[in-house]
Amino acid sequence: MSEIRKQINSIYRECYDELCRFLSYRLRSRDEAAEIAQEAFTRMLALEDGYQLRHPRGFLFRTALNLTVDSFRTDRPRAEQMDGVDMAENLPSEAPGPESVVYAQQRLALLREAVAELPPKCRHAFVRHKFENRSYAEIASEMGISKNMVEKHIIKAIAYCRGRLERAD
Repeated sequence: MSEIRKQINSIYRECYDELCRFLSYRLRSRDEAAEIAQEAFTRMLALEDGYQLRHPRGFLFRTALNLTVDSFRTDRPRAEQMDGVDMAENLPSEAPGPESVVYAQQRLALLREAVAELPPKCRHAFVRHKFENRSYAEIASEMGISKNMVEKHIIKAIAYCRGRLERAD
Protein backbone atom coordinates (compact mmCIF):
# COMPACT_ATOMS: atom_id res chain seq x y z
CA MET A 1 0.00 0.00 0.00
CA SER A 2 1.40 3.42 -0.91
CA GLU A 3 2.22 6.03 1.73
CA ILE A 4 -0.59 8.35 0.61
CA ARG A 5 -3.13 5.52 0.92
CA LYS A 6 -1.86 4.62 4.40
CA GLN A 7 -2.14 8.25 5.40
CA ILE A 8 -5.66 8.52 4.02
CA ASN A 9 -6.76 5.28 5.71
CA SER A 10 -5.47 6.63 9.00
CA ILE A 11 -7.27 9.95 8.51
CA TYR A 12 -10.44 8.09 7.57
CA ARG A 13 -10.41 6.17 10.85
CA GLU A 14 -9.63 9.30 12.86
CA CYS A 15 -11.83 11.89 11.17
CA TYR A 16 -14.81 10.25 9.44
CA ASP A 17 -17.32 10.70 12.27
CA GLU A 18 -16.17 14.25 12.99
CA LEU A 19 -16.32 15.13 9.30
CA CYS A 20 -19.88 13.76 9.03
CA ARG A 21 -20.98 15.83 12.05
CA PHE A 22 -19.27 18.88 10.57
CA LEU A 23 -21.10 18.39 7.28
CA SER A 24 -24.45 17.38 8.84
CA TYR A 25 -24.56 20.68 10.67
CA ARG A 26 -24.16 22.58 7.41
CA LEU A 27 -26.28 20.39 5.17
CA ARG A 28 -28.98 19.54 7.70
CA SER A 29 -28.91 16.00 6.34
CA ARG A 30 -26.89 13.02 7.55
CA ASP A 31 -27.26 11.20 4.25
CA GLU A 32 -25.91 14.11 2.21
CA ALA A 33 -23.14 14.60 4.76
CA ALA A 34 -22.10 10.95 4.43
CA GLU A 35 -22.12 11.24 0.61
CA ILE A 36 -19.97 14.35 0.62
CA ALA A 37 -17.59 12.84 3.20
CA GLN A 38 -17.16 9.79 0.96
CA GLU A 39 -16.58 12.02 -2.05
CA ALA A 40 -13.95 14.03 -0.14
CA PHE A 41 -12.09 10.83 0.77
CA THR A 42 -12.42 9.62 -2.82
CA ARG A 43 -10.80 12.82 -4.05
CA MET A 44 -7.96 12.36 -1.60
CA LEU A 45 -7.49 8.79 -2.84
CA ALA A 46 -7.29 10.12 -6.39
CA LEU A 47 -4.12 12.05 -5.51
CA GLU A 48 -1.05 10.73 -7.24
CA ASP A 49 1.31 8.43 -5.38
CA GLY A 50 4.13 10.41 -3.87
CA TYR A 51 1.93 13.46 -3.38
CA GLN A 52 2.66 14.96 0.03
CA LEU A 53 -0.15 16.42 2.09
CA ARG A 54 1.23 18.91 4.58
CA HIS A 55 -2.04 19.15 6.53
CA PRO A 56 -4.13 16.15 5.49
CA ARG A 57 -6.92 16.83 7.98
CA GLY A 58 -7.25 20.44 6.82
CA PHE A 59 -7.13 19.30 3.19
CA LEU A 60 -9.93 16.80 3.86
CA PHE A 61 -12.17 19.33 5.60
CA ARG A 62 -11.49 21.98 2.95
CA THR A 63 -12.30 19.50 0.17
CA ALA A 64 -15.53 18.51 1.93
CA LEU A 65 -16.42 22.16 2.44
CA ASN A 66 -15.80 22.90 -1.23
CA LEU A 67 -18.02 19.95 -2.19
CA THR A 68 -20.69 21.30 0.17
CA VAL A 69 -20.53 24.70 -1.52
CA ASP A 70 -20.81 23.00 -4.91
CA SER A 71 -23.85 21.13 -3.61
CA PHE A 72 -25.47 24.39 -2.53
CA ARG A 73 -24.79 25.98 -5.89
CA THR A 74 -26.68 23.22 -7.65
CA ASP A 75 -29.47 23.29 -5.08
CA ARG A 76 -30.41 27.00 -4.73
CA PRO A 77 -33.29 26.57 -2.26
CA ARG A 78 -30.92 24.90 0.21
CA ALA A 79 -28.41 27.71 -0.25
CA GLU A 80 -31.08 30.17 0.89
CA GLN A 81 -31.43 28.20 4.14
CA MET A 82 -27.87 29.08 5.04
CA ASP A 83 -27.82 31.63 7.82
CA GLY A 84 -25.13 33.74 6.13
CA VAL A 85 -22.29 32.53 8.33
CA ASP A 86 -19.05 32.05 6.46
CA MET A 87 -18.56 28.29 6.56
CA ALA A 88 -14.78 28.62 6.44
CA GLU A 89 -14.88 30.16 9.93
CA ASN A 90 -15.96 26.82 11.31
CA LEU A 91 -13.14 24.76 9.84
CA PRO A 92 -11.07 23.07 12.54
CA SER A 93 -7.78 24.85 12.94
CA GLU A 94 -4.46 23.06 13.06
CA ALA A 95 -2.90 26.04 14.82
CA PRO A 96 -2.21 25.57 18.52
CA GLY A 97 -4.68 27.15 20.91
CA PRO A 98 -3.74 30.04 23.21
CA GLU A 99 -3.29 27.70 26.17
CA SER A 100 -0.79 25.61 24.23
CA VAL A 101 1.14 28.70 23.16
CA VAL A 102 1.37 30.03 26.72
CA TYR A 103 2.38 26.60 28.03
CA ALA A 104 5.09 26.27 25.37
CA GLN A 105 6.40 29.76 26.17
CA GLN A 106 6.57 28.91 29.87
CA ARG A 107 8.41 25.66 29.13
CA LEU A 108 10.86 27.47 26.87
CA ALA A 109 11.59 30.08 29.56
CA LEU A 110 12.15 27.28 32.08
CA LEU A 111 14.46 25.47 29.66
CA ARG A 112 16.47 28.68 29.11
CA GLU A 113 16.85 29.06 32.88
CA ALA A 114 17.97 25.45 33.20
CA VAL A 115 20.59 25.86 30.45
CA ALA A 116 21.85 29.06 32.08
CA GLU A 117 22.28 27.17 35.39
CA LEU A 118 24.54 24.50 33.85
CA PRO A 119 28.26 24.56 34.66
CA PRO A 120 30.11 26.56 31.96
CA LYS A 121 31.83 23.64 30.17
CA CYS A 122 28.68 21.54 30.29
CA ARG A 123 26.58 24.44 28.95
CA HIS A 124 29.12 25.19 26.20
CA ALA A 125 29.15 21.58 24.95
CA PHE A 126 25.35 21.28 25.17
CA VAL A 127 24.66 24.54 23.31
CA ARG A 128 27.22 23.78 20.60
CA HIS A 129 25.77 20.32 19.99
CA LYS A 130 22.01 20.90 20.37
CA PHE A 131 21.65 24.42 19.01
CA GLU A 132 24.58 24.77 16.63
CA ASN A 133 24.57 21.16 15.37
CA ARG A 134 28.27 20.65 16.08
CA SER A 135 29.61 17.10 16.25
CA TYR A 136 31.23 15.69 19.38
CA ALA A 137 34.58 15.71 17.56
CA GLU A 138 34.28 19.41 16.67
CA ILE A 139 33.32 20.34 20.22
CA ALA A 140 36.09 18.19 21.70
CA SER A 141 38.68 19.83 19.46
CA GLU A 142 37.38 23.31 20.26
CA MET A 143 37.29 22.69 24.03
CA GLY A 144 40.50 20.65 24.19
CA ILE A 145 38.79 17.62 25.76
CA SER A 146 37.96 14.09 24.63
CA LYS A 147 34.82 13.15 22.66
CA ASN A 148 33.89 10.94 25.60
CA MET A 149 33.97 13.95 27.93
CA VAL A 150 31.83 15.97 25.50
CA GLU A 151 29.28 13.16 25.53
CA LYS A 152 29.27 13.15 29.34
CA HIS A 153 28.70 16.92 29.43
CA ILE A 154 25.79 16.63 27.01
CA ILE A 155 24.21 13.71 28.89
CA LYS A 156 24.53 15.65 32.15
CA ALA A 157 22.94 18.74 30.57
CA ILE A 158 20.03 16.77 29.12
CA ALA A 159 19.38 15.05 32.44
CA TYR A 160 19.49 18.34 34.32
CA CYS A 161 17.14 20.12 31.88
CA ARG A 162 14.73 17.18 31.82
CA GLY A 163 14.68 17.11 35.64
CA ARG A 164 13.95 20.84 35.83
CA LEU A 165 11.06 20.50 33.37
CA GLU A 166 9.64 17.48 35.20
CA ARG A 167 9.80 19.23 38.59
CA ALA A 168 7.88 22.16 37.11
CA ASP A 169 5.01 19.89 36.01
